[in-house]
Order: sequence, then structure tokens, then C-alpha cells
Amino acid sequence: MNIVLKILKWISIGVLAVLIGWFSISSILYRTSFSGQLITTRGIVHYKFLELNLNNRQLYEELMGNRVARIIDQSPLYISREDHAKLWPENPHDMLKKGYTLEAEIVSYPLYFGGVGYSKVVSTQIVKENPTLSK
Repeated sequence: MNIVLKILKWISIGVLAVLIGWFSISSILYRTSFSGQLITTRGIVHYKFLELNLNNRQLYEELMGNRVARIIDQSPLYISREDHAKLWPENPHDMLKKGYTLEAEIVSYPLYFGGVGYSKVVSTQIVKENPTLSK
């Protein structure tokens, strides 16, 4: 019985060490910004209902409480839940019935190891066209 407890103890310590290591490396990769110029993205919002593409970055951002924002023909951006609510003022199906979508201007910080970091919604405008919807 004593040996089983020791094995369980070492397994739990190992799992905890792996999780702390993953979170530390992800924080360095996805939060270390480059002191360069801010990147501004402007375009029509793409409303994607199901985010099934779960990669390392998306998992980290979800754990940090952020959401995915998509602009047509751009890479996914990660924004706060409050900013995400600005891009989804109502159900996109209702927006389709009313015949409007949103154009957003989003500012991102360049990351030291490439890509863009945490983003903020600067402004949104209503555009009289049908929204782009996907599952």
C-alpha cells in the first residue's frame, strides 16, 4: 500500500510539472510582445459558430478567458469576452434577416516569436450587407 501511494504521488507531481511547464512556455510564446508598431486589422466580421480547430494557442487563450474573433480573409485574432460581445450584438441569424453585418477595426500587438498577440476592438460599424456565417 505504501508503494502505491508513493507511485501516485510521483505521478501527480509529474502531471503537475508538465502542466506548469506547458502554461509557462505558452505564456512566453503568446504574451511576449515585440516593441514594434501595432498591427491594425480592418474588415468584415466572419461569424463562425463552432470552433472545432482546437490548437495550442486556442486552448491557452480559452483558459485565459479570451475568445476567437475572425475577420474575412485574415488569421484568427484573440480578444476579450467584452470585445467579443461588441462583434456579436445579436444572433448572426437575426442579423441575416435584418440584412446587416459589422465591420471592425482591431488593433493587435506583434509577438516577439512571430504572429500577433492579444487584440482589442477599436471600433465597429454597421454595414448593409448579409453577414458571413459558417459552422
